[in-house]
Amino acid sequence: MQQLWKLRFYEEGDEKSIVELINLTIPEAAYTTERWSWEYKNNPYGFLAAVAEQNGRIVGHMGLFLMNLKVGDNIIRGSQACDLGVHPDFRGQGIFLAIGKALMKRAGENGILLTYGFPNRPAYFGHLKYGWFDAARIPVLINCFNTYNVVVEKLYSRHKKLMILDPFVKKSSRFIDYHFRSERASERKPRSELNFGIHEISSVDERMDEFWNRVSKDYGMIVVRDQRYLKWRFFDRPDFRYKVLVAEKNDDIEGYMVLSAEKSTYGKVGHIDDALASSEDAARNLIQSAFDFFTKKEVDLVECWMLEESIWYDLLREKGFVPMHLLVPSSKKRFIVHINSVQFLNQYQNTRKGWYVTYGDSDYAGGRPSIT
Repeated sequence: MQQLWKLRFYEEGDEKSIVELINLTIPEAAYTTERWSWEYKNNPYGFLAAVAEQNGRIVGHMGLFLMNLKVGDNIIRGSQACDLGVHPDFRGQGIFLAIGKALMKRAGENGILLTYGFPNRPAYFGHLKYGWFDAARIPVLINCFNTYNVVVEKLYSRHKKLMILDPFVKKSSRFIDYHFRSERASERKPRSELNFGIHEISSVDERMDEFWNRVSKDYGMIVVRDQRYLKWRFFDRPDFRYKVLVAEKNDDIEGYMVLSAEKSTYGKVGHIDDALASSEDAARNLIQSAFDFFTKKEVDLVECWMLEESIWYDLLREKGFVPMHLLVPSSKKRFIVHINSVQFLNQYQNTRKGWYVTYGDSDYAGGRPSIT
């Protein structure tokens, strides 16, 4: 079969067609040119993108937005693969594989040593065909603040006759919410008696660099969360709002947490998008403040991605968060890696500590209307 498309890299002016393709292939993304500009063009670390073109029309795309990564004791250039899409009329013609291979090759040539991604099931198996491998499966932790809204209203919409049980269901829902959110969480104060000041910030300063330099030694593989990165990731985004809390002591930052809330098919959903702390005491105080925020926003459900090895995992479990994989084994998020330089492979494999990954490390965060 004659190939009707050609492969090339991004050129100025492609963004409009790229946005149209993403919205066609991933309609729930509600992608905009403003978001593209923030994610790619205005990314302080840079970007790479490859497209498949047919008669001037972009029919395939995959992008890499860049960042610094800490791997062991070294800081390297890394990237996240995202916004993969192939026009429905051109699927099955090898575009996925061709774009992926070309982009990873170009990344290696540009000194971008590692690329990570969070693929869905179909894309996951496609990536494995050209050298990607599993790095982790990330647990999704949830906490129902309003069980009735999350579960029952959807059930009634499908099975109207069940509404006869509504009084009993409401009472049961209130019991569940109290047990998981109030008795075990909202009314339980942090164990720490240390004097942390928790407050919201609207910008980041050089103290965040000092905090990062202090805590980064505790992590093996992690996106560098310094002032420049956090400013771009959570403060500069034009189409979504985040609430950023910091824990301070003696005017030093001892931790931060990024929160958001959005409307979804499950009602009002809150997210713990990112979090880093110098101690469990600071983390507990930040979690308590997060509960206060989500209660004020009247969210129905709170979600968080957190690996079991993190200090946050057990603290969130204490507060009533439930790992979804206990109920649905397949609910863990796929996290995969591609090494773009053969010379870097040994360094990656010899890194003793594993990854630290949160929801904010993905391009999923902030895909629906913000109510933050």
